Amino acid sequence: VLAKSIVAPLKPGVTLRSLQLAAPLQLGGRQMKNLENEFVSIQLSLKKPRPFAVPTQDVCKKYNELRQDVVTLINMRNHIKMKQHKLDGLRSILKQHNKAGG
Repeated sequence: VLAKSIVAPLKPGVTLRSLQLAAPLQLGGRQMKNLENEFVSIQLSLKKPRPFAVPTQDVCKKYNELRQDVVTLINMRNHIKMKQHKLDGLRSILKQHNKAGG
């Protein structure tokens, strides 16, 4: 359920740190949309303009960690929904069994 690195590794050589912030994410369309919605809810944007003018190495690292943590959060929410649905189904079966037996 934990998100592995969602940012593709950088190629060797010189790069701008701002490119690290705009690095394409290894997510499907639906996950990307969910990530965008979460960032909107905390008033950040995955698109320009960035909330910071000059990204330092620490800012880039923390920004990517934040994106990864949000994807993990989304995955955990989906996992909980799936388990809750399964639990509801089992409760329904138990209720039917109790009515039939008692």
